[in-house]
Amino acid sequence: MKQGGGNIKVLEDGAYDIILDPDAPTITIIKTKAVTIDPYAAYTEVSTWSVIGSFNSWADDVEMVTNGTLHVAKAVAFNAGDEWKFRKDADWKENFGYADGVESYTLGEAFAMKQDGGNVKVLEDGVYDLILDPEAATATVIKSIAVEAGETPAPKPKPKSISLVGTLDAEGAWNTDHDLTNTSGDTWVIKNVTLTADDEFKLRADHDWGTAWGGPEANEKSTIDPENPYDVYAPTLGTAFNTGDKNIRVGVAGAYNITFTYGDKPTILIEEYKEFPDHVYMTGADFGNWFGEITGVVELTPVLHNPAWGANAEGQFWTVRYFKAGSGFKFNSAPEWNGNDFASLETNEGFTVNGGNCEVDADGFYMVHIDFKRSILHIEPAKVRLVGDCTGLGTDSWNVEKVEAATNNVFVADGTTLKVTLPAGGNLRMYAASAISTSDPWTREFNIYEDKIVYRGNGGDQTAVPVKAEQVVTLDFNAGTGSITGEGVGPTYKDVISVPGNWSQWDADAPKLSGDTKGLFAGALAMYGDNVEFKFIHDGSWIGGTAGEGLNYTLGASDNMTIAAGKYWWNVDLEKSTASAVLITSAGIMGSFNSWTDEVALQEQDDHTFVGEVQLGAEDEIKIRFNSNWDYALGGNPEALSAFGGNIKVATAGTYRLKLNLNARTLEVVPSN
Repeated sequence: MKQGGGNIKVLEDGAYDIILDPDAPTITIIKTKAVTIDPYAAYTEVSTWSVIGSFNSWADDVEMVTNGTLHVAKAVAFNAGDEWKFRKDADWKENFGYADGVESYTLGEAFAMKQDGGNVKVLEDGVYDLILDPEAATATVIKSIAVEAGETPAPKPKPKSISLVGTLDAEGAWNTDHDLTNTSGDTWVIKNVTLTADDEFKLRADHDWGTAWGGPEANEKSTIDPENPYDVYAPTLGTAFNTGDKNIRVGVAGAYNITFTYGDKPTILIEEYKEFPDHVYMTGADFGNWFGEITGVVELTPVLHNPAWGANAEGQFWTVRYFKAGSGFKFNSAPEWNGNDFASLETNEGFTVNGGNCEVDADGFYMVHIDFKRSILHIEPAKVRLVGDCTGLGTDSWNVEKVEAATNNVFVADGTTLKVTLPAGGNLRMYAASAISTSDPWTREFNIYEDKIVYRGNGGDQTAVPVKAEQVVTLDFNAGTGSITGEGVGPTYKDVISVPGNWSQWDADAPKLSGDTKGLFAGALAMYGDNVEFKFIHDGSWIGGTAGEGLNYTLGASDNMTIAAGKYWWNVDLEKSTASAVLITSAGIMGSFNSWTDEVALQEQDDHTFVGEVQLGAEDEIKIRFNSNWDYALGGNPEALSAFGGNIKVATAGTYRLKLNLNARTLEVVPSN
């Protein structure tokens, strides 16, 4: 080697050790010995355990490998604050999280885990190996050996902010960040950005040029400096494009919305910003006499818009009315003539324009759906449908495809009203279908209260309206009234009701309460974890509710109910739409072995079960009761205990070990060794 000598060129891809002797001066290059040892060489089998968490939206499990004892997830990239757990067979039935009292951990040191434990929180950004010992119920987190050994490239942590930077600032050009809003997951949005025809911009991460995104290719020239027409990218409005390193120039002065989707292949979407009216009114010969009679003017209902719930319906309005053929009507942003009236948009469907007014070809009920974002005015014969309990579709009652394919849930015209005979009982829910909808049925939902049609607002679900099968629902949209008539047929009830919640991963096959087939359900549950939320499921229908005083609830709303972690006796009455809970403080065995007098206590275990031992004679009968109160007792089949069951009989005399599992509704009765 020599001072100022030439650059050394690498002969082939690889990992090398470079050794310098400055006194000689010489250099030696050898294949590195540092990465020849695979730290996980013994982990040859794919594990049945995996890792899941907020870092992947609790969706796609990260595979683990095993040496038969330990299980390892290699090179998992986290951001600080991310949460995760281990689970087996991609199912929550067996899962490990923080044990009680564990809230943090030290890198490289094992910490305790337990079934249904708390989420493990990531301390700082980085790439980690996660090691699980299921038998010992411990986990260890280390900086990834795989990444340090060069075997697995470390994914970049996700950006904490995305901003737009460009020439759009008179002062501080290319130096002022305009932050986008993280609307959901990897989607970032900025609205109403004003651009000139010459403006150029890029997006960058964390207010730093280390990671930036522009257009993918050169298809236009810059116009900022006519003497320096360098390459830029001109996007097609409304079409997402992959990113590259070119400055982006829209080329037309205006206001724009910009959506950035982060990921392995980031994309940018640029759309023209349109300010939508807050209100839309319809008037005509039959609707307020052209604003002459204000009480007849129709105010269209906004399609509910909440992106967090998947309701992509910004700038949309709708109404259902009975129209007469050839009778004109039009729309305006105010209930008066203010110069903003219109009878058409860029796309017009299902009507004709005659003399500046809209007309339909035949008398009948029509759905009017206006989408300002797409500039569509769409009118079609109305299809008003039932959804949920009253469809009689059971577990498919909320499946949009099944609901839209059904025929007995559609309202039929009867003069100037719409009617339907309810196929099933439950809580009444109705909506107006639309061929141009971009959101779920609940965004165009309504119900009947005090004989009036009331439309659902953005504030949440509407109060439940319980009905019976074979009752008749009548709607008069022009008058804004509705009715529910007929005695109907009482509901049929199953013999169990499920109680899913975040404490049971919202599994529809959650722990159950037994029923008497008359609408009453009762039983004991162990509900655990932080901030317990829950609902009930009966015959495929999810039932929410609102809390009253103490541990009493009114059922019918779609809201999740909450309760403190603990063990509870539940009484649920679907006929009265009520539920109540009593905290369980003790469990015991009563029976003929002691003349049904002295209770034998069962001891609570860490796994939410109760165990005990009792001496029984041949043909002795027993029951379980809680809080030393016969109002809270279980019996019947030991493999499916019921609050309405009889005594449990033991055929053979002996000493028995009993194990009560509340959530499985089982009582193990096993002879003691």
